Amino acid sequence: MEGNAHAADVTLTEADLGAIHEILPNSGFGARYAEEHVPNWV
Repeated sequence: MEGNAHAADVTLTEADLGAIHEILPNSGFGARYAEEHVPNWV
């Protein structure tokens, strides 16, 4: 929990945000599981 609390102190630069956008162009939204890996209880 302490590590998570320290994450709030992280400051992202424009370069950081650009790199994140390059990796996750759609803001990381999407299905949690690929269709073939969806648990049968979902």
